[in-house]
Amino acid sequence: MRANKKSATPPSPEEKKAASPGFEINYRSIFENACEGIFQTTPDGRFLAANPAMARILGFDSVEQLIRERTDIARQGYVDPGKRDEFKRRIERHGQITAFECQVRRRDGTAAWASETARAIRDAQGKIV
Repeated sequence: MRANKKSATPPSPEEKKAASPGFEINYRSIFENACEGIFQTTPDGRFLAANPAMARILGFDSVEQLIRERTDIARQGYVDPGKRDEFKRRIERHGQITAFECQVRRRDGTAAWASETARAIRDAQGKIV
């Protein structure tokens, strides 16, 4: 009986990780070496994570510098800070956003066009985190 019950239970995250020890390394390599800027932010506009391409696109020397200096994405990151508000409203309503075109501000103050695609991450209560 226990064997049947166990076989019907999906593997835990720990079991999956043990079964494929290279998975996390491969995922990290894809993230670190992607040509596109990949990032995660908080709802209040701070970077949680970014890849080196994102830092380069925005004119920073490193991911650490980007995270340290860009503390208010709406004010520092968008040419029109209202675009961040629009982005947040749309992602809250739809859970994802595709090809959101806007002008972003690089570290040196110059503007660049960007097309953002994002998905909301929600907690158990459905709140975007």
